[in-house]
Amino acid sequence: MLAWKIPMIRIALTCMIFSSVCLGERTNKTDLYLLGLFPMKSSVWEGGVTQLPAVELALQHVNEREDILPGYELKMLWEDSQCDSGRAVDAMYSLLYKKPTKLFIIGPGCSTTSESTAISAQLWSLPQVSYAAGSSSLSNKELYPYFMRMKPANTVHNPARLALMRHYGWKKIGTIVEATDNYLSLMQDMVVRMQNDGIDVVTTDPFIDNTNLALDHLQREDVRIIVGDFYTPAAIEIFCEAYKRGMYGAKYVWFVQGWFTKSLIDSAYSDSTVDCTREQIDEVMETPDEFLSLYNNYMNHTAENLVGYINIPYAYDTVWAIALALNDTINVLKSNRKYNNKRLEDYEYGDCELADLILSSFKNVREIVEIARYYIGTDFLEFESKDAVIWQGSGPPKDEIVKEYRIYTVPDYVYFIMSVLAATGIICAVTLLFFNIKFRHKRTIKMSSPTINNFILLGCIITYSAVFVEECCDTPTEYSPVYCKAYVYLLMIGFSIAYGALFSKTWRVYVIFTKNRVQKIPKELENVIITYQVSSCTSENLGYFMAAILSIKLLLLLFGVFLAWETRKVHIPALNDSRYIGICIYNVVILCGLGAPLVYILRFQPTLCYVISSTFIILGTTATQFLLSIPKYMDHKVVQVEPHKSLHTRITATHSSCANSKDVEIQCDLLDA
Repeated sequence: MLAWKIPMIRIALTCMIFSSVCLGERTNKTDLYLLGLFPMKSSVWEGGVTQLPAVELALQHVNEREDILPGYELKMLWEDSQCDSGRAVDAMYSLLYKKPTKLFIIGPGCSTTSESTAISAQLWSLPQVSYAAGSSSLSNKELYPYFMRMKPANTVHNPARLALMRHYGWKKIGTIVEATDNYLSLMQDMVVRMQNDGIDVVTTDPFIDNTNLALDHLQREDVRIIVGDFYTPAAIEIFCEAYKRGMYGAKYVWFVQGWFTKSLIDSAYSDSTVDCTREQIDEVMETPDEFLSLYNNYMNHTAENLVGYINIPYAYDTVWAIALALNDTINVLKSNRKYNNKRLEDYEYGDCELADLILSSFKNVREIVEIARYYIGTDFLEFESKDAVIWQGSGPPKDEIVKEYRIYTVPDYVYFIMSVLAATGIICAVTLLFFNIKFRHKRTIKMSSPTINNFILLGCIITYSAVFVEECCDTPTEYSPVYCKAYVYLLMIGFSIAYGALFSKTWRVYVIFTKNRVQKIPKELENVIITYQVSSCTSENLGYFMAAILSIKLLLLLFGVFLAWETRKVHIPALNDSRYIGICIYNVVILCGLGAPLVYILRFQPTLCYVISSTFIILGTTATQFLLSIPKYMDHKVVQVEPHKSLHTRITATHSSCANSKDVEIQCDLLDA
């Protein structure tokens, strides 16, 4: 097939050259000639069969432009270099000795032939540009001062890769490389550079056939920045696995060679056994399809499987770079008087002045849309703009999972609602406290032990206050320890005062009612918590403190239940609060029994935890103060509206009608208290 295609290409190119000559004659443009060397027939590399059409396509596009090389027609004469040094030099001299004069040498494609022709070209002061030679030795400007290339040496990419890693602060890198001499040496150079720059190279896994082991290692180490060097068949397998593992997209960066073209991927995919669809492979990879589509249409889709197809963008860009350099040279010649109105068509072999000017213009060519420029001499990476790189996510990926801690706090509106409810409870408690103090000498108030009631209300006020500082405990500030202590103190002190007074109230009734059979009074009991982060108060001895506090409070509750039970049969309504005390204790037990486990279970959800704890505190406290105060207020209102008999008369009547009753003794004792 190759032997058949080459003559057809020759015929097509001959016709194109003939058409260009005719067009040049019709438009009265001055012809500028290039010298082309392409390996068409070779046992080493026959990339010329794809490079030559790319160059011809570029010549056509350049000549169609009116703003580039105005008044000139760019043409080329070429020969087969056969990827052989002797043949290449001979072909070059053959074309040089034939008129017209050539301004540039394009090619050859092989590194060894480029070295031979570059040494000879400098004797003629003739700039030379190769579209494919990648040998690093060609970078020696002392040996090859007039040699340039569109495709840089493979290792030249490594400093630029490193500069990009340094720019984004990537310090954790993984590598995956196909075990071939070319790629192993390239990756070894890259690894050494990264390590010398302080980068942690987590994986350096070469593979031959099985890529899964290398990918397993990358995934196990959670590597997000990956440097890969491999051929297209291996790329199909790697990126198929990357798709299935989710190792692509906004969280990952793959540094790979840029020659994975659509046709190469299509060819490799058709020969592969991967279980990914073509669309899934495309989702992971990006290929330069626009130019390749144009080229394939130009070649009638006959070149996609030919040698050198991956290098055609370089060959195409070579012509554009030459055209732009010559265009710039024209402007310099016109604007600078020292050149004495010299023109491009005045160039003769050995004209160092004009050759150096053309060479300088070529080095300044910027023919592509740049996002960044790397200066290898100064190791400097310069971006065209702050937004030159467009990332899939919100920015460049991180080289590892970022552990960002954010303190989850209670929303302001929740805190406001709970604070309003607590403040309302405090206002009610203060109102009831004022009522108790003002009417403390009234019979219904006096019989219910107003002093003890005042302590209960005071405890409720203190307990309500805990709601205001509870949320502050979960917001880490320099005052957090103070808020934490204040919350605990307020809650414990308020509970102890309120329910201690409540129990003492029932204890008083119990002692009076059972004084004939009580042998002794028990001793007074001693009062002895983008990934969100939750802030909580704690201490080294938190477990001991909680155990002690809960034990004491449990004993108090049990003791209150006992007292309420023992005084349940006292039938003096104004005196006995046992039923209400029992209800209060029941409420506290239920609320604590529900609240404490819920608060512990939901301790990592501050808002819900705060709402539950504050709600239980407010409900329990409000129920207690209302149950023990409102009935007294109602009884007081009833007494005040009675139209007859004074308090003294009613007490006397009670004494008279109940002379033989034990209730009389109890009532008198309480009134005397």
